[in-house]
Amino acid sequence: MNIFRAIFFSCMFFSANALSCSCSDENVEYMDKHSEFVFVGKLKSKNFFLSILNNKYEFEVSNLYKGNASPSVTIWGWKFDMSCGYNFKKDVNYVVFAYRQNKRLWTDRCSSWAVTTSDNRLIKDLDKLFKRSNDGSPK
Repeated sequence: MNIFRAIFFSCMFFSANALSCSCSDENVEYMDKHSEFVFVGKLKSKNFFLSILNNKYEFEVSNLYKGNASPSVTIWGWKFDMSCGYNFKKDVNYVVFAYRQNKRLWTDRCSSWAVTTSDNRLIKDLDKLFKRSNDGSPK
């Protein structure tokens, strides 16, 4: 019986990636249609201990594209990869598409993308979609 349990749990553990969330390509037009809030920002803090399934993230907004926000915004996300959770890291710029659910703003791995200085294609796509100039002001 113990061998059966060991095999069962080993299969579950090693198949976690196969059961995980899958995302399509980064498509800002599609994400915009399904989001209430779009911004570029850096993670200020994260709290892993409020819930068994969810994380709470505090972002410093550097460029707001859609929605109303203060310079800081709270976003909720799933903890685990299998449920499309995203492991945000400090000092990294992210494009975040957030949707409202139960009076909270939520995001996941499919709707949040790291932005590097060498590849700012996402920023250009956002600027084009929201008709902004290079300095972030509306055209």
